[in-house]
Amino acid sequence: GFWEKETRRKVQEKAQKLTPHVLWHQLICNINVAKERVLKRTKENPDELLVDEKCFNDRLSRYEQITDDEHLNVEKHFSG
Repeated sequence: GFWEKETRRKVQEKAQKLTPHVLWHQLICNINVAKERVLKRTKENPDELLVDEKCFNDRLSRYEQITDDEHLNVEKHFSG
């Protein structure tokens, strides 16, 4: 995902060179549920992307919520 605001800004600029209709998808859920799902996925699929608890917590500490001042076209998806 695009966790940091600056990264989203850069990607938005590049994407708009390809199409004026850039759509972002944001999954909104309880952080404990998200962590549980990620750790379960890692455990059940060891040959795929490894995200252990340390990695999850590190990425979470860098996460910046998408804000209105970014002026992104965002479709929000809500989950447990």
